[in-house]
Amino acid sequence: MKTKDKDKIELCDREKCTACLACLEVCPKHCVSVKKDAYGNDTPFINREECVDCGKCQEVCPVINSVQLRQPTKVYAAFSSNSTIHRESASGGVASELALEILQSGGVVYGAAQTKDLIIEHIRITEKEEIERLKGSKYVHSHNKGHYKKIKTDLLNGLQVLFVGTPCQVAGLKKYLNNEQYDNLFCIDLICHGVPSQKTFLDCMEYETGEKTFEGWNISFRDEDGFEIKLKNPLDEVKYKLNLKNSFYYNGFMEGYIYRKNCYICEYARPERCGDITLGDFWGLGDDIPFFAEKKDGINVILINTEPGLRLFNRIKNNLQYWERTYNEARLKNGQLNQPTSKTSHCEKFLKLSNKYREIDNGNAIAVKKCNRKKRIALVFRNMIKKNKLIYKFVQLVFKRKDI
Repeated sequence: MKTKDKDKIELCDREKCTACLACLEVCPKHCVSVKKDAYGNDTPFINREECVDCGKCQEVCPVINSVQLRQPTKVYAAFSSNSTIHRESASGGVASELALEILQSGGVVYGAAQTKDLIIEHIRITEKEEIERLKGSKYVHSHNKGHYKKIKTDLLNGLQVLFVGTPCQVAGLKKYLNNEQYDNLFCIDLICHGVPSQKTFLDCMEYETGEKTFEGWNISFRDEDGFEIKLKNPLDEVKYKLNLKNSFYYNGFMEGYIYRKNCYICEYARPERCGDITLGDFWGLGDDIPFFAEKKDGINVILINTEPGLRLFNRIKNNLQYWERTYNEARLKNGQLNQPTSKTSHCEKFLKLSNKYREIDNGNAIAVKKCNRKKRIALVFRNMIKKNKLIYKFVQLVFKRKDI
């Protein structure tokens, strides 16, 4: 029987919603669906015609009902001893080593990957050859629809499960599993700065490249060349390189003004963590933080937060070069281990403009371009220079730089 209107079930405040989608997965009537809000962010909505007010969606919401957070007990700097894994990874390759260990033990791994047409979403892999799909940073919100049920089935079937995602996705999974303890589940939460919506990302890719479709294309957000989006066409040719010097999207992401609204009040950007292990880059090591070992390519920071996390680390530590460090060192250059990304006037302007241009093709790209006037002028000027070879060579000569 349905309750009275005044007692109807409501989802969490949309400004706090992380789109973990636990509510969608748990609904017995399948009456929770994902729609885009006024800013292009994926947000769950209830179909009132079908809802029976059972309250399950509220029970699994990590915004309404917080998950347990734990202070890290051990901190390490590490990278894979396998030079290929290390070189091909955005950081130190520790995530790949963890995935390889679980798969070789007959388990399954869930993580973010490009699936098609530049869409980023979580996938389930069972073979070590598939780890390649999970490698690398993804600077966009990853869809996680349909996986919580699969994970529970895998766990009940006795499979070891490794889940890698943002802290809010880990929290959503734990609430969906009703905080039950599974000895065969290992959760890795990533140090996350914030995530733009897929609409913002796709709008910007179309706007900045002039391409209307990306069927068969591949993307990397960061590789051995550093922080740069590389777009490869179906012939595996790098057609576009987007970075801080020529991309509004990359600037918006790096400077933190195009994230989902909830990212600026993130409950998980703090010392206490929700995963068994926390992974990220160990920024500042060897520079602001003394470190005398040889360091090349990337290096991971590893926070061990639980006993299962320590057991899993012990299973792979012989495949790593690692050093015990302090938590204060880890958080020194990783701001999201202290607090969420600050919300600036550019954030507010982007939100207003994305709402204003939401009915226009590539509306969020136009919003990104217009929300930071100084950056817009700088990027337009730089791109104009690059198109004129004579002026470009002159500027290179004046500033004595290979690339501006």
